[in-house]
Amino acid sequence: MGHPLYSNCMKKSEILKSIDCTKESFVNYTFENVAFEGCNFTESKWQKATFIDCRFNGCNLSLVDLSGCRLQGALFEECKLVGADFSK
Repeated sequence: MGHPLYSNCMKKSEILKSIDCTKESFVNYTFENVAFEGCNFTESKWQKATFIDCRFNGCNLSLVDLSGCRLQGALFEECKLVGADFSK
């Protein structure tokens, strides 16, 4: 069994809890109506990913690379965002 995000490049209407994606790379992924709860995305790469109506609750997004990401209706609650760059 592989990483829960490796199964395909599109996730819809799912709840992903306590997964560790430290330093992982997910380029061109699409997430729609996905809830991320207590996940660790430290230093991960989400280049050109799309997040539509997604919720991040209690996640660590420190130093995450969001180059070219599309965030539409994304909500971040009680997340650690130290060094996360949303400007690219």
